[in-house]
Amino acid sequence: MGRLQGKVALITGGARGQGADEARLFIAEGATVYITDVLEEQGEKTATALGARFMAQDVTSAARWTEIVSAIVAEHGRIDVLVNNAGVFKVARLLDTSEEDYDRIIAINQKGVFLGMQAVAPTMCDAGSGANRQYLLSRGTRGRARCVRLWGEQMGSTWHESDCCPGTGAFWSTSQFCPPWFH
Repeated sequence: MGRLQGKVALITGGARGQGADEARLFIAEGATVYITDVLEEQGEKTATALGARFMAQDVTSAARWTEIVSAIVAEHGRIDVLVNNAGVFKVARLLDTSEEDYDRIIAINQKGVFLGMQAVAPTMCDAGSGANRQYLLSRGTRGRARCVRLWGEQMGSTWHESDCCPGTGAFWSTSQFCPPWFH
């Protein structure tokens, strides 16, 4: 039996690369995996190849986050793991970076992560879960018990911390998995 047996995982940016690799590992550990991405054709192919489920998603849309979380919860009653893997990166000199480029990076890499945590947290708290992995944000910071920590590193930094899931024994971290059942 795998460490994620019976768990429900949502992985953004799962059509290729690290997101697809995470999905493959999670499935091997027994999880039911949903991958989302803006790359619809590639996402469908990856999901089919892995035995995951695919849903098209722009992570900057709060409405789409609500639809996705609602659909998964309607089918499974909960989401145990959120992997906020979707992200963009642009190599450019400061003077060659447009305001539109900057806004796109911040919208996907920071706002998208915030919207994901905000959308999934209520179901995780209700179920006593709390595994949330932030790949693009602050790999080196450590979360505190029953807290959400967000630290944006790419092209600017913001910091936000607030209580989540008090009394469940679960906590969220930008650097590690922290649900009580994962240790």
